[in-house]
Parts: sequence; structure tokens; C-alpha cells
Amino acid sequence: MYNTKQKKLIFSVLRSTKTHPTAEWIYKQTRKSMPTISLGTVYRNLSALRHEGRIRSVSFGQSERFDARTSRHSHFVCTLCHSVHDLEPELVTLKYSRGARKWQAATQQSDIMLYGLCAKCRKEKNKRKRSKT
Repeated sequence: MYNTKQKKLIFSVLRSTKTHPTAEWIYKQTRKSMPTISLGTVYRNLSALRHEGRIRSVSFGQSERFDARTSRHSHFVCTLCHSVHDLEPELVTLKYSRGARKWQAATQQSDIMLYGLCAKCRKEKNKRKRSKT
């Protein structure tokens, strides 16, 4: 695991947030401490960190987000604001694991993505709905 100053900074920035940021967001944050870093360097180091198993990427549609939490968990994606939230495995995978056992399959890994409206967007949508009536 070869660490450069750039890789350490990128990893530190990613670990400092729970928002599942894009590479572009990470780039903007790292430039605050290292103004000469390039977007290409950020992408290369994110790829290396993912390959090393130190981070994971979450892809949906055209978007790729990054997550410093590598323990087993799933994600919820808001279809309106595109925020990504962690879901604990016991909340999501238990039913699917039971289903796999039904077919005598052994689940080794799961990557479940749930889509819908987050609480903030749901509240806003309901607020707009009430104001129209």
C-alpha cells in the first residue's frame, strides 16, 4: 500500500464526510489544502484506494459516489436530490439472505440499492402539495 501525500489527503477528505461525495467534490475539498492537485490525480487515487479495498464506490445512473465505509452495508438513493444514505445490513439483507437459503444458495456478498425520496425531499414535496390545495 504505497501512500503519497495526495492519496493520504484524498482518503482523509473522504473519511471526514458521510455524504458519499463525487470525485469532483473531493477534488474541490482537497484543493483547499493542496491547490496544485489535479482532478486526474484525484481520480487515479480514488481508483487505487478502491483497488486496495480502503474505499468503495457506489454507482447509480450516470453518477459515481465514493464511500470510506467498507463494512457490509447497503444504500438508499434519493431520486430527487440524489443524496446517498447508508442502510445497515440487518435492515435490508436479512430477508434476501433467507430467500437465498431457500434455494440452498450461500450469500457471500450483497450490494442493495434502494431508491425513493429522502425525508427532506418528501417533506418539501408534501409542503408544496398542501400549498396548492
